[in-house]
Amino acid sequence: MKRGFILFCILVIILANIFFLSPVLGITACCEKDTEGNWCQYTDESSCDENYLSSYTSCEQTSFCQVGCCYSSDEGNCYQNTPRATCGAEEDFSWSDSSACAIDQCNKGCCVIADQAFFVTEVRVLEVHMKKLLFLLTIRLKRKVLV
Repeated sequence: MKRGFILFCILVIILANIFFLSPVLGITACCEKDTEGNWCQYTDESSCDENYLSSYTSCEQTSFCQVGCCYSSDEGNCYQNTPRATCGAEEDFSWSDSSACAIDQCNKGCCVIADQAFFVTEVRVLEVHMKKLLFLLTIRLKRKVLV
């Protein structure tokens, strides 16, 4: 009976330490998103946004903050070593687990437009080409209006 009471007291003390000292110690966690809007932050657990995931490990070891390649399908830009959650928060961006961006969309080639050369992705070529065409079209329209 005395032994059971002692074990009960020890258990109560351990549980009290866990529940009452943990907030004081400031347990750190990887937050998919924190309360300030930052993605993949290793910070105090109380700073994690409750609507997103968190884990008591380094962010690199989580699936939601795993680093990879973030690719813009609109602009053709590739961003290496980008956390998955950071990329997923951006509109028209895709994420791949290739942290070095060794994916087809990120392959670069030489693009020559008029007298200028660029070493860019295929989508980036189209974007630069379209901007140049719009610029030339705008100049022509202005000349016609002036004449």
